[in-house]
Amino acid sequence: MALVGEPDLLILDEPIAGLDPGGAGRIRELIHEQNERGATVFVSSHQLAQVETICDRAGIISEGTMVAEASVSELQARIDGGPRLAITLEDEPTSVPDAVMAIKGVEDAWIDENRMMVNCESASVRTDVLVAFEEAGIEVIDFETERASLEDVFAAYADTEST
Repeated sequence: MALVGEPDLLILDEPIAGLDPGGAGRIRELIHEQNERGATVFVSSHQLAQVETICDRAGIISEGTMVAEASVSELQARIDGGPRLAITLEDEPTSVPDAVMAIKGVEDAWIDENRMMVNCESASVRTDVLVAFEEAGIEVIDFETERASLEDVFAAYADTEST
């Protein structure tokens, strides 16, 4: 019913809640189609992972007040101090190498299951981290840079508002 007459504005409350993966995918397609034809689509949802895949911009409401509004990537960048590296090593890590912790710009490092996680102050530190593993004789199989999720963003803003 909401799509009859090609409205310029759609307001959808939890449009994907309770749907199977196929239905959720079709709703995402419909939302993108409406946006591409020029409609403004507001999505209200607690399923932030879904919001992240659907929306260009997001607003964070905490205790009834809009505390942030920007593109999803801009909101992520606001709370990200820098990139987080998820590094897969040839052998399962047992400890964080001292050489990694000694790098200027490494904020924190820890083992997460079979990966080494390293928070970096800036993107330029990533290369230093990978070189430190190589120099320590630890073979890096793969690595990826992770960003804060929209859930991380919401938690950061909601926590800021309550303190």
